[in-house]
Amino acid sequence: MLIPCKNCGQPSESKNKFYALCQSCMQNYLNSLEEMAAENKKRNQNDEIKKQQYNILYKKIERTKESLAAVPRKIELEKPMDRECLRCGRDFVAIGKFNRICGRCKDIINTYEDFYI
Repeated sequence: MLIPCKNCGQPSESKNKFYALCQSCMQNYLNSLEEMAAENKKRNQNDEIKKQQYNILYKKIERTKESLAAVPRKIELEKPMDRECLRCGRDFVAIGKFNRICGRCKDIINTYEDFYI
């Protein structure tokens, strides 16, 4: 059955009565598919190169992190202070200026909170 080509309009033989391509249009279509495959291959190669570069950079960052982890750091501890517990009134040594409740009272508070929750 002769049907006009969808691209150029020349009559061409086809079993499908709704869509037909002549020989030259079919060859152009196949060439364009080959070009798209070549471009896709180039793009995939570029993606692989980018992945390799990323992995190299990531490994450098990891090595730098590991080397920095071994560097000793100066830690400033807060000075101990003599305080009076706000709950029971006993004197205790507090580490930090905002610590106002002694360890015994903290244990009692934590124990009862866990018990009633």
